[in-house]
Amino acid sequence: MRVGIRSDASNQIGTGHVRRCLVLAEQLRTQGVEVIFFCYHFPGNLISYIEEKGFPVHVLSHSTMIANLRSNWRKDAEETIEFIRQYPCFDYIVVDHYDLDYRWEAAVKPFADQLMVIDDLANRRHYCDILLDQNLLPNKQKRYQSLVRPDTVLLLGPRYLLLREEFVMTKLYERKRNTIARILVSFGGSDPTNETYKALRAITQLQDQHWQVDVVTGTSNQQIKELRHLVELHENIQLYEQTNRMSELMAEADLAIGAGGTTTWERCFMQLPAITLEVADNQSEILNHLHAKGFVYHLGKNSKVKTVDIKEAICRLSGTPSLLQRMADRLAYFRENVDHRYVSRFMLKEGTDD
Repeated sequence: MRVGIRSDASNQIGTGHVRRCLVLAEQLRTQGVEVIFFCYHFPGNLISYIEEKGFPVHVLSHSTMIANLRSNWRKDAEETIEFIRQYPCFDYIVVDHYDLDYRWEAAVKPFADQLMVIDDLANRRHYCDILLDQNLLPNKQKRYQSLVRPDTVLLLGPRYLLLREEFVMTKLYERKRNTIARILVSFGGSDPTNETYKALRAITQLQDQHWQVDVVTGTSNQQIKELRHLVELHENIQLYEQTNRMSELMAEADLAIGAGGTTTWERCFMQLPAITLEVADNQSEILNHLHAKGFVYHLGKNSKVKTVDIKEAICRLSGTPSLLQRMADRLAYFRENVDHRYVSRFMLKEGTDD
C-alpha cells in the first residue's frame, strides 16, 4: 500500500498541518504502508524533520510565496502529479492545506484510488472521498453539508484525533485535581506575539505564588533571550527549549497556559485544565466552544488579553477548587471517547464499528 501526503509548514502557517500528517504517516508505516510527502520549501518548513523521521519528501518549486498557492493551485497540482507518476500507483492521496481546495483535489484525484482531505475550517468546497475534521465544534455534522459531495465519508470530531504515540503511552499521574502545584506554559515553537512572556509576567506578579512552572518554547522564538533572563530570576521556573518531553510535562502539570491548535487536543487528552488565548483567527470558534463545554478557561483574542487578565484567571482557578475539579472531570470524559488509531485503521480497511 502506498500513501502520498501533500502538506506544508512555514513561519506563516506554522507546523500543525505537517505534524498531524506525520502522526498518520507513522501509524501507517507500522502496518507496512509506504508514505511519501509532497512539500514546498517555504521558510520555516519541516522538510528535513520529515526526512529525519524516515519519510521521503518531493520538494515542489512552482511558487516563491505561500500567498500565491491559492491562485496557483493548477501549477501545484501539475507538479504534484509529475511526482505521483514516478510511482506505479497510490492507494491514497491525503491533502492537509488551507490554500488548496476542490479544484486541486479534482485534478489530483484520478491519480489515486482514494483522496482524503484533512480540514477544520469548513470554508471552501472539497472534491474528495473522505474528509477528516478532528475538532470538537458545534453543529459539526452540518458544517460540510454544502461543501462536499453527498457520498463523501465524513470523519468528524475528536474521536478521530491524530495523536502522537507518546501521549498515549505516557502514564497520567494521580492529580489532586482541585489544587494547583505545577503550571505548564507553552505557546508553540516560535510564539511570534510573545504570549509566553506575558503569561510568565502574570505568574511572577502574583504575591506568594509557590508553583513550579515549566516553560516550553522553540529555538525559533525571537524572544528567547528575554525569556532566559526572566527565568534566571526565579528558581521555581524551568525553561525547556525544543523539548521532546511535552507529554511528560503535561502529565505532571495541574494547569496549562497556552494557545489553540494541535496542542489543545493534546492537553485535553492528557486531562490537563488550561487557560487559553486565541493567537490565530481559526482558533476562535473551537476555543469558545471548548470553554462553553467546560474543557478550557478561554480568555479571548491574544491582542485583547492583558497580563492582569491572566493573573485573574489563575487566581480564580486556584481559588475555586470546584471549578478546577469540573474541568478535570470533563476532560476525563473527553479522553475516554478518543480512538487515536481509528483513521489509519479506516484507511487500511480494518475493522471499525461505523
